Amino acid sequence: MNKQNIDSSSGEKKQLKGCFLLQRSFAPVGHAMAYVFTKKYNVASHCGFTSVRKNYDYLLSQNDVKYTELLFDEDLHAQYKNEIVDFSYLKMLEQEYGLPNLWPYLTVDRILLHGQFLRQYPYDQPIFNHMDLLKILQATAKKIIAFLETEKPDFVFFPTVGSLGTFLLLGIAKKKNIPVFSGEFPRFRNLYMITEDPRDFSSLNEQFLKLKNKEISPSPEITSRAEALLLEYIDHPAPYDETATPEQQPISRFKQMKFLLPSGAYWSIRCFIKTIKDYYSSEQKNDYMRVNPWFYLYDSLKKKIRILIGYDDLYDAMDDNDDFVFFPLSVEPELSLLFCAPFATDQINIIKQLAQSLPINYKLYVKEHPHMFGFRARKFYREIKKMPNVKLINPGINSYAIIKKAKMVASINGTAGWEALLFKKPAITFGAAFYNSLSMVKYCASMPDLPKLVKEQLENFHFDRQELFYFIAAVLENSAPVDIIHLWQYRSQWPDIKKMAQEVEPLVDLLAKKLNIIPKTGQ
Repeated sequence: MNKQNIDSSSGEKKQLKGCFLLQRSFAPVGHAMAYVFTKKYNVASHCGFTSVRKNYDYLLSQNDVKYTELLFDEDLHAQYKNEIVDFSYLKMLEQEYGLPNLWPYLTVDRILLHGQFLRQYPYDQPIFNHMDLLKILQATAKKIIAFLETEKPDFVFFPTVGSLGTFLLLGIAKKKNIPVFSGEFPRFRNLYMITEDPRDFSSLNEQFLKLKNKEISPSPEITSRAEALLLEYIDHPAPYDETATPEQQPISRFKQMKFLLPSGAYWSIRCFIKTIKDYYSSEQKNDYMRVNPWFYLYDSLKKKIRILIGYDDLYDAMDDNDDFVFFPLSVEPELSLLFCAPFATDQINIIKQLAQSLPINYKLYVKEHPHMFGFRARKFYREIKKMPNVKLINPGINSYAIIKKAKMVASINGTAGWEALLFKKPAITFGAAFYNSLSMVKYCASMPDLPKLVKEQLENFHFDRQELFYFIAAVLENSAPVDIIHLWQYRSQWPDIKKMAQEVEPLVDLLAKKLNIIPKTGQ
């Protein structure tokens, strides 16, 4: 895009149009980004793809940002009932936008293929049959294609890709050569990274390779910040998301049962009555994303029963004499699996394959993710423990203590693999991770290759501090100092747009830099 945003046909400045995924708790953040683009840059109007009816209603009623069109996911979905499957159209769609077929667009959707959000894990059932899924796919694709052809946005920004509609929007926009950008957490607190591809991380890797090959040099400011981050993390490791730590999650019977105390019981009952009232008195009950409160109560009670029974008898003690590899379980079904590692979603199989790929004297330490405590049934863990060299570690133990003692860390694509590198440990990944381009990481694309990769990492690993420094410098060049996790806490209400705009402005400036657009005169 031209630096001055010139329309070659008229010689005048072109007024750009942005498109934002205004999804769930990110909707206020994306809306504030659109507001900053309108006020600070030559982006006069926007369009968007949104979900959750209260978001849609708010965006229609506000006057801070001009949206020429808003696609509402729940309304798109409802149209499938009148759709007639056209196999010739689907064949054309597959040829034009297939990956190489259309199934990835469906399998990434946690609601359609797993019943999640509507029900709690471990519930895992598709909520539609094959023909209905084809109708939903066809109806959604038609609307998104027409939307992009009519609106013609100059760029699209996604915080994440986790549903049929958002994935189709991504795939179709890229096919139409519309610049697409996605957000990613670089695992340092209060940083948010922008990439052109949420699985490829092209700009990050390009800059990293240029730094590594000494084609370019980091600025003094980036050099100072990269060195400080590296030293600080080794001396004082801190999670980028405090809610994902054992200290912040209720991973004990006492914490999980506090709702039974008089004060807790009062608020629990009051909130549930309000939820039922809202559900039956609102038009939202017909939206396919709307959670039935009775299912929520049923699934929550089952979870509490699992926690009352407990898992303590399944946990194994750590042993200082063990040589071990650490594998932390991932949250599921989640974006990190369904979108970034679609062929690595069977974590039990990965654990069995990994356990059989270790040296004969090694143990495999497996630990549950704090967010998943109480969701999995005991049989899941018993299946893991069938492998004689596998130990199940109490989720209350901080992962840093385990990583520091581990000989290697294996992760699908999670934070633990990145933390292993910062602690000078080898890592193996099974999915798309932003740090896969580092030579100290081995990506396992095929299970038959796993034993050789494990052997290579355990016997021939070389920690390259300079390479890690260059990578962190590249991360900083592609990141903005924005606390997105904190901003998501506004999910229950729409905050003051000007206050939110101040907080997201660095992110907008980074995106504008990638788009090669400059502020308006006087800004």
